[in-house]
Amino acid sequence: MNQILIEEINKNKRLMNLLENDLVKLSNTSYSNVKYDNDATKNDLVTKALLDDIQKAADSVGVTATITTAKSGHNAHVKNSKRTSRHMKNVAVDVAILNGIGSGGASNSRNGNAEFRRLGNKLKNALVSMGYTWNRESGNDKAVLWQTNTGGNHYNHLHISNRTGVSSNINVGSEDSDTEDDISTSVTSTAKDKLNNILNSNLDGSLIKDLIGVTSSTGTNGNTSSTDIIGTIIKLSKMMS
Repeated sequence: MNQILIEEINKNKRLMNLLENDLVKLSNTSYSNVKYDNDATKNDLVTKALLDDIQKAADSVGVTATITTAKSGHNAHVKNSKRTSRHMKNVAVDVAILNGIGSGGASNSRNGNAEFRRLGNKLKNALVSMGYTWNRESGNDKAVLWQTNTGGNHYNHLHISNRTGVSSNINVGSEDSDTEDDISTSVTSTAKDKLNNILNSNLDGSLIKDLIGVTSSTGTNGNTSSTDIIGTIIKLSKMMS
């Protein structure tokens, strides 16, 4: 047999042994920030590495995450596919309650309970900062599905999986970040830099910022806002039309 194939088989065997030896019954856990439903879920086995990561992430953002589904009662396959769900392998859980709050029937990014969505964003961000891939589980060992219909409705719960058998050793990022705030800050900063480059460009012997009557992409108080940037872009569009 090909030596590479033998090594791959042995590696998978070691991983299987690691996972089997590291499975814990949810009712036997005592995490401060990870709870579980008192139905069949409490008897499910889950890898300790996954639970440790959820505890670390939840604690860092002041959230108590309740596991509402592990293996019991979950579909054997990923929705609309023949792929076996990671829930069946004890390496994935669903979290549908945060700080005692449910989704309120959320089915998109606008309806349902806004506080649940805010807390979900915080927990998702913490997991991403620990190396979890957001909204793409296939091909990734660690993933969190949230605010997406990928694999089903993940607006009413977070799906979190870790098939490595090892907890993350990466420090959790900002505790107070929310998805919208993170995106807004990043986009605003990038847009400001690119826009300032345009404004300071020369057009027919004059700087573009002089031609449209602005000094920079920052507002009158020295701070950059999305409104400042959009306003400047509108002026540029009018000049070029």
